[in-house]
Amino acid sequence: TVTGVIQPTCPRLLLNMVPVGIRGPGTGFDGLRLLQSDNYRDCMIQGSCDDAVRAICDRLQWRHDLETLVETLECKNKKDVETIDWITAFPKMKSWGIDFNWRKAHSSFPSISLVTFLEDWSSLEICTEDLNSSEEGLKLYVIGKGFNEFKFGDDLYGLLCITGEPKAEWDEDDYLCLVPGECDTLTPECHVDFSYLRDPEAREEVNIHVFNFSIPKAPDGKTEQIYDIWYVSNEKGEVTSRFGSFKVSI
Repeated sequence: TVTGVIQPTCPRLLLNMVPVGIRGPGTGFDGLRLLQSDNYRDCMIQGSCDDAVRAICDRLQWRHDLETLVETLECKNKKDVETIDWITAFPKMKSWGIDFNWRKAHSSFPSISLVTFLEDWSSLEICTEDLNSSEEGLKLYVIGKGFNEFKFGDDLYGLLCITGEPKAEWDEDDYLCLVPGECDTLTPECHVDFSYLRDPEAREEVNIHVFNFSIPKAPDGKTEQIYDIWYVSNEKGEVTSRFGSFKVSI
């Protein structure tokens, strides 16, 4: 992709209505790091491309030249030469405008939420009242007898049930990822496996997402490993929930 062709020291500016191409398991190292704690070169003007280009030209005092060029080319999007109002044109960037900080300060991860283990799929019972009464609005079920019953090379199956506010904020590019327990930073290197939260089964007020992770083979010299499951908001670029922990052994 274009984002990966340029040198790692080159600034990158995205002009779009919504954040796209955010770094994650599908984009690897080349994805944009908008609102991520290690962002050092990526920024965005969140709004229409026409208004964004005009706003940049306002800052550089190129606006008259731009509109003259637009008129010369007989473009359909000709506009009066008036300074772009940032608050009106880019409401999601609030009053900071072009000075909006797309680097998010590092914050502590959410605490670990316990997993409900099921011996098989038939024992699953979705309780909407229990989910609605919880602060998180999330419940993760894993098929297995307990947290220490998994082996290297196994497949890990389960369901994530979402209701309430998390359901309203859910995006199809959000994902679950399996990560070593010692990881404390959201980076592609930490992802052992991941599963996008797309095409949920809608049941009453609950979205049900099926996931499947492949637990890797034992690393050299290791007889056991702790893993967690993270819920990652793609738009926010942050871990919003953590589940676990799982002990995997040979």
